[in-house]
Amino acid sequence: IFNYEPYTLWNSVDNPDDANACYQHNRSLVLDGTESRLFVEFCAKLNCTLEISLDEAGEWGQIYDNRTGDGIIGAIVERRADVGVGALYSWHHESLFLALSKPISRTGVTCIVPKPLPLSSWMLGILPFSTFLWMAVLATVVVSTIFEVIVSFVTQKFKANEAHRVDVCESMMGVISIFILQAVLLRINRNPYTSQMILIGSLLFVGLMIGNAYSGGLASVMTVPRYEKSIDTVQELADRNLRWGSTHDAWIFSIQLATQPTIVKLLDNFVTYPKDVLHRHAKQRTLAYSIERLPYGHYAVGDYITDEVSNNYEIMLEDIYWENCVAMA
Repeated sequence: IFNYEPYTLWNSVDNPDDANACYQHNRSLVLDGTESRLFVEFCAKLNCTLEISLDEAGEWGQIYDNRTGDGIIGAIVERRADVGVGALYSWHHESLFLALSKPISRTGVTCIVPKPLPLSSWMLGILPFSTFLWMAVLATVVVSTIFEVIVSFVTQKFKANEAHRVDVCESMMGVISIFILQAVLLRINRNPYTSQMILIGSLLFVGLMIGNAYSGGLASVMTVPRYEKSIDTVQELADRNLRWGSTHDAWIFSIQLATQPTIVKLLDNFVTYPKDVLHRHAKQRTLAYSIERLPYGHYAVGDYITDEVSNNYEIMLEDIYWENCVAMA
């Protein structure tokens, strides 16, 4: 075993009377945990001795094709241990070499991801409308300006005795002024035609709706802070192309044979680092971290996620996959 809360926990003690397990034939360990407790109670009932094999460096370990290995499953396949527990799943490759028990518990694997940060203040001016709506507003301004120029140009043809240049910039600024609810100079004495009055009236009506809609949206944005989009699902984790990782490849043993494009992308983005490197990345918010969603609302989180950095992360709503925890022999 190795220390992995809440499955397997061990501590050394000096007093043999306080110990409930042996290490190197010395009664010097206190075992606890949801899975270790099964063997402690088994030995207490049958009056046997529990001898522990520890491998903190190898953790879950791996099995090679020549029937050697390291970690928990390596100790079992090499006959250095009889039984192994500690969040071991019903892995296909390991089932070819070892015997698996009936399920002990059900667990789901998900991630903690960086919390969304507040959007920059310079974006307040564009947040009231979506990208599609901004494109529609821009298209409306361009079309309205074109119609204003055309109507102004045509009306000039009916006044041959007066020569007035049609100013495109003036027409555009007039349309924009209407849309932002500003005053507009209407040259009725220059172009006293019903067609132009109908066009200006329509623009005033459209501008009133757009301007009020923008004002309402801006008031909402300035009242309720806006944040980046959060990562809640497996698809969003893959689309964001965010790396996720842990200390061991055992977290992806169950999905290594998957063919779904989303899972394949997650496999490509999975990384393993030592605990100190993972902790450093947690401070920098550059990684997502795999955790276990346990029964009754509990979670198994690596000790490289400390209280100091936990406030920077949130739990995904969706599991990447789920598995049955078993014992291996």
